Amino acid sequence: MAQVTVADIIPDAEVKKLQAGREQEIVQPLLDLGYLSQNDFSDLAVAIRQFRLDYFSLELLPDFTPNFLFLPPTELESEELNLLHTLTALDGDFALESLPAIGEVNLCTRLIHYRLATLGLYSAAVEAPYSIASQTAMQKIRSWISALPTSSLDLLNLLGNIPHLIVHIDQHGGLERRIVAFRYDNPRVDQALTDEVAEADDEAEEEDATALASQEKEIDQNLNQLVEEIDSKETAEIYRLEHRNRKRRSKLIAVNDLMHKVHEEQNQRMAAAGVEGKMVTESLNNLREQEKLAQQKILIAENTIKQKKDFLKTCDQQIREIGKQQKKIRRLQGRQPVPREKIKALLNIINALRPSIGRRDTLLTEISQLQAQLPSLKESKKQISRQIKKQQKKFEGIIERMDTEQARLQSHFQKLKNQLERLEGKIDKLRFSFRARLRRVLDKDYYDNIVKVQIYRRRNRQFLEAISADEYNQFLIRLLQVFQWTNGYYYGKLDSDIGNRTFQSIDDLTNFTPRLRLKYILARLSNMHDGTKGFWILNIKYFIGKISEEIKSRKSDRTCGELLEEYEKNFLEEDGENRFGNEITDKAYAEFTKESQQGIRRRGIIRRIYYGIRGLASSLFKLIKGLVRLIKKGIKFLIYLVKNLIKIVYKEIREGIRKFRRGLHFLFGKRQFVTNFGEDQFVASKFDFDFDAVSFAPPTPPTSIVKTHCKTLLTYSNALDFTMVLTGRILKWTWRLIELQSPITWAKLALRVAIYFKNLIIEWLLGRGKRRAKRPVIRILYKLVT
Repeated sequence: MAQVTVADIIPDAEVKKLQAGREQEIVQPLLDLGYLSQNDFSDLAVAIRQFRLDYFSLELLPDFTPNFLFLPPTELESEELNLLHTLTALDGDFALESLPAIGEVNLCTRLIHYRLATLGLYSAAVEAPYSIASQTAMQKIRSWISALPTSSLDLLNLLGNIPHLIVHIDQHGGLERRIVAFRYDNPRVDQALTDEVAEADDEAEEEDATALASQEKEIDQNLNQLVEEIDSKETAEIYRLEHRNRKRRSKLIAVNDLMHKVHEEQNQRMAAAGVEGKMVTESLNNLREQEKLAQQKILIAENTIKQKKDFLKTCDQQIREIGKQQKKIRRLQGRQPVPREKIKALLNIINALRPSIGRRDTLLTEISQLQAQLPSLKESKKQISRQIKKQQKKFEGIIERMDTEQARLQSHFQKLKNQLERLEGKIDKLRFSFRARLRRVLDKDYYDNIVKVQIYRRRNRQFLEAISADEYNQFLIRLLQVFQWTNGYYYGKLDSDIGNRTFQSIDDLTNFTPRLRLKYILARLSNMHDGTKGFWILNIKYFIGKISEEIKSRKSDRTCGELLEEYEKNFLEEDGENRFGNEITDKAYAEFTKESQQGIRRRGIIRRIYYGIRGLASSLFKLIKGLVRLIKKGIKFLIYLVKNLIKIVYKEIREGIRKFRRGLHFLFGKRQFVTNFGEDQFVASKFDFDFDAVSFAPPTPPTSIVKTHCKTLLTYSNALDFTMVLTGRILKWTWRLIELQSPITWAKLALRVAIYFKNLIIEWLLGRGKRRAKRPVIRILYKLVT
């Protein structure tokens, strides 16, 4: 029978395919953090070594990971790669805990400068010391946006969480009095795209306004009815008088405010009921304690009576014994000669028992007194029990009222919410032009007196050039690019310059985001006027507002493990294919690796790939069924979302397989580690199943080589602790499939390995404290031979 090898279980061709691009996943973040500075990456080993020293000094890896400092600095372990991607992600997954001192250079300073540079706030080298320039970069954003955290540390952590930053800018960025303008003379984008964003003429604007009038009238009537339903008629009348000339969207905001107001009032009532319930609960608990004490008193009295009655029986027995002894004495006194010694002995027995006679009377008195107390104790307990039942009934009544009120509130607000959503839906479905939409989201005074006059009436080129040169204008464009980049839509430069890739990324985003229309985001101003020729307008308030709504609507962030399980369910279980992808996924992954290789050519300018996972996994989870259908149908158009999905799936499979292969090699391989030095000189160690090792070396090996070899062995043996648990679980799963006579395909195995790997990481993170106390001592036996 032929021996089964690791290659039989895990095909080498698949491993090679998955391995493609891993070097770029290491190199790009190291470039971004300033550990690498040369395009030929000749100092990659030095960069990895420095990165390890930095993160070990901060104790960033969990305690179940071994000391990777002693591994050869040729590539990163899975745990290290995950840490590197987490550090450079901008999803809020890594929070800085303290600020560095001026002049310091460490991993924290690199992260601070990386975040500031990514948002275009910092232009010096990422690896430069923390300085006044770093603090000035933070002050710059404070001058644009209000209500930012007063602490510099909190601000930096906000800058490391792009979704939260987007929401904050939507609320406090002053976007209702701002447009973004930029110049782009010769767009090289699809003609359909340019047609959609072309500026409409004044006549079309008037036709648009007339067509909307009747629909807006109907919507306005519905809004007034909703206001009357929420608030009093008097308040509604005041509302109509004060706001009859305001935009319809502002009425929706006012309705929302009224709903919140009513909701808060109802919450206060519910809270009051909750306080009453709390007081009743406290009273119940107090009564239950009293009932418990009363019951204890009854039990004590009953036990005391029982003990005294038992003692009384003993006294009665002793009195009877006295009678027996007295009879014996009388019989002895009738004999001749009288046996005085025996009589004396019996008298001693009687004298010893005689106190029982008096004790019996006392016991009878005490028992009588205790029995007289019992009825009052039991009556007291009954009264407490009746009070408990009364309070319990009151408490149940409060709960019933709260439940009824809650159900009524939920029904009421659900009705209002449905009406409000229908109204918002009607407004969103109206065929606005870009200018009409811009007018609806901007402050009325700002639009009528600034935008409308300077841009559409005067065609003021100096005004447009001043806006485009404004630093906050440049920051908002950069923020748009960063958002597109972190969501996998954008693979171009982060340079505050909107070009072909930015246009295409916005178009892709609008295809997969509800109620987000390209024609409302961008407008190419007419070339018929010299003043606006070559200029574009970005409706930043509309764009940021819709993105903020989408971010706040996320109920929870899906984990990568959940995404893999959903992918497994939708891709494998429906038709039992023997692959976790097809030619489309392979092509998408090849395209992804190609882009990553191209993207690291110019450090700090081109960031081709974003390696954050949490935000991508959460957004892809909602679309995975549709994406799998696209993949299965073999659609050749490789949208960004397909590439993002495959990037996550293939990457997690690769890292899990690396660990699983290591476990299989230990089980079925030679389990041998070699440290070479000089020509044909080496130190070698061979492991047994019980983690003992026998080592071989020349008679006088260099001490430094022996120490390095020992540290390497300790690192690998500690790393096997995690790896062997993973391998054991996977082998247990495969054995279960064999028992069920279910085929074990490479696709099933690959996805299961990835899922077990991610779940085990979380499990070990949660249980690391218990595991630290039970960590075994690794024994290594060295036998130096010639």
